[in-house]
Amino acid sequence: MTVFFWIIEYIASFIEIFMCCVFCGIFLTKEKFGNRKYLAFVGSALSALLITGLNKIELFSFFNSMVVLLVIFLFQVFLYKTKIGLCIVVTLIYTVILAAFDFAVSYFTALIIHVNANYLLRNQSFSRVLCILMSKFLLILTVVTIRKLLRKSIIFKKKYLYIKI
Repeated sequence: MTVFFWIIEYIASFIEIFMCCVFCGIFLTKEKFGNRKYLAFVGSALSALLITGLNKIELFSFFNSMVVLLVIFLFQVFLYKTKIGLCIVVTLIYTVILAAFDFAVSYFTALIIHVNANYLLRNQSFSRVLCILMSKFLLILTVVTIRKLLRKSIIFKKKYLYIKI
């Protein structure tokens, strides 16, 4: 069962990093997402591996949070090649939004199912999976809504697949 939980943790990390790329792309570049979307996809997958590896050491810690923030920031600088100060600000804004969703969903779920929120944040369980799914859904919904409001979109085109975000 622990393999299932780690797969969920990996998918959550991937979504967080990819949505950061999308969010930062809204504010750090004037042109369309373009070919960066594939680099963002691959970079997010690799960064999620690193983050999942760190989480295997300790699921939730200050050190991991700082390393994750640094990885996300450096990836955005590499991806968008923009001013470092602006990249820091946009990445921090995204991180605050992400943390707000994660903690709000965790505490709300803890109240509903009558468990300690600390338990949900530090231990792998089906309750944690539920929290992860809800918080990532809200994150995706928020980033896509902001992107739509600013009239920017990401299009993945393949011969048999067409996805517009």
